[in-house]
Amino acid sequence: MSSEVMGWKIYFFILTGLLLVFYAITFSGPLEGVLHYLDVPISMVALLGIYGYAFKRPIGHHNLWKIWFFVIVLWDGFYNLIPPESAVFQPVDLVAILIGYGIIIPGYVALYLYGFRSQPLWERKTQQPTTR
Repeated sequence: MSSEVMGWKIYFFILTGLLLVFYAITFSGPLEGVLHYLDVPISMVALLGIYGYAFKRPIGHHNLWKIWFFVIVLWDGFYNLIPPESAVFQPVDLVAILIGYGIIIPGYVALYLYGFRSQPLWERKTQQPTTR
């Protein structure tokens, strides 16, 4: 197993753990609006794509991941950079956002590579097994 493949697997497990902690903290208190509830399925689909890339498993169709790459980048920009109307933006928020993007940018790379640059993986999926 190459170190690149191992690195993506490690990243997947670290990101999964961080998301579980983030959602546990987020949903333990009062929530304002529906954005938090929308973030869970959107992020979980992206995590599924990162899993597929890390473990070299074709999940769904590669066009789904081409689209989802743009969906998650736009969603994260919207979700993370537009504070709720009642929130007061503070400098510490900027630091948290930058750290968050430092953690999630490799996920964007994985989704891009999965949808746009993993043609052999998708070709393997479409090949029919030969019968004797």
